[in-house]
Amino acid sequence: MLLLPELIDELTGVPGAMAGPAEIRQGELVIRITQDAVRHRLSIERHRIQARLNEALGREVVTSIRFGR
Repeated sequence: MLLLPELIDELTGVPGAMAGPAEIRQGELVIRITQDAVRHRLSIERHRIQARLNEALGREVVTSIRFGR
């Protein structure tokens, strides 16, 4: 998920470095976010992030996104 930090920064203006390690489990992308305000901002943009990631990957890999601590 090397493109995830850049994508988050581009779509939301939130520095991608604020997003912790990410993993995909059965289509669900799990991103660690420690700050509540950042987690809220990213949750608002979750569908745009998902669409852009799948577009960049060339197929539907991410079916949902969850932001955790």
